[in-house]
Formats: sequence, structure tokens, C-alpha cells
Amino acid sequence: MQYMENLPHGCPPDDAYEPEGMIVYRMIDGNTAQKSDFYSHRKLFPERLFNTSVCQACSLSVFSEYQDCCKILRLPAHREKKKSIVKIALYNSSGRIKKTGHKNHYSWWLYAEYLPHLKCEVAYE
Repeated sequence: MQYMENLPHGCPPDDAYEPEGMIVYRMIDGNTAQKSDFYSHRKLFPERLFNTSVCQACSLSVFSEYQDCCKILRLPAHREKKKSIVKIALYNSSGRIKKTGHKNHYSWWLYAEYLPHLKCEVAYE
């Protein structure tokens, strides 16, 4: 399968898997999801040095619990910005995912043909 972004060799890792009906949450800019809300930090900031592997920097951060995603909105970097949280159901056609970092944090590598901005909804839980 082709991925949304060019990934380094060996990425995603072998233990990443295709989810089947997994609900995840992601922070977006504004109230309506755009394609750019689903770009990795590596794509958005190609010159930045990250405190993680290049592979993980090429992924999207998502959370399996709504409340954990809400905590991100309270961080100083996001307090003054207009942000929303979207809910997305992931299936084997959406890409590969792996639990990383925090217990409810996942790294998600999107397949090229998957268009998450058209498949998500703003979450109010």
C-alpha cells in the first residue's frame, strides 16, 4: 500500500497494524476538518529536529480516549488557538497504527487513498 507521505525505510514499524473499527480522536484547527489537519509534523515542519524517531514524526498523533485529546487543548501552545477535536473510525483501509508514548496515544500512518477530513466528525462528548 502507498502511504500519504514519503516514509523512511522500515516505517511504519513491523508491529504497527491495520485497525478494524477503532475509534480515535485528533485535534484540528477550527471547526471543520481540512486535509492539512492530517499532515504529519514532519511534513509541516521539514527542517525541525524532533525528540522522536523520523518514522514517528511522519505519523499523526491520535488518542483512543476523548479526554486525553482534550488535555492537549489545555497545553500553553494551544490555549489561544481555535481548535476542535474530531472523532474518526479507523479501518484496515485507513492505514497502520501503533500505540506510542502515553497509554492512550497512537501513531497513525495514513494510506494515500484514505481521506480522513471527509470521514471525521467534530466530537462533543
